[in-house]
Amino acid sequence: LLRPIRPEDEVEWHRMISRCSNQSKLFRFFHTFKDTSHEMAARYCFVDYDREIAIVAEIKEGSSKALIGVGRLVADVDHTAAEYAVIVCDEYQGRGLGSILTNYCTEIA
Repeated sequence: LLRPIRPEDEVEWHRMISRCSNQSKLFRFFHTFKDTSHEMAARYCFVDYDREIAIVAEIKEGSSKALIGVGRLVADVDHTAAEYAVIVCDEYQGRGLGSILTNYCTEIA
């Protein structure tokens, strides 16, 4: 399931990031870290939809749901340029999910 990220995704966002390798974190955040904080999660789970799009990939794992990837597009103030970033949990990499998230984000931008 692809859908916009929501503030209530914070717990699952922490879990998703914890399942990513240091290399995946480095490619996405440009540095590595052991733990995530509420402040960090708030930056990524609370979205200003006037300038940002954040789409999560969510799967069902048993009786619960889990985030396995996030694509985020952030426009500048003038909406003339944007930055894009994507992260996919290591165990789901190589299956085209990053491309799916990228295409989805650019289509709705």
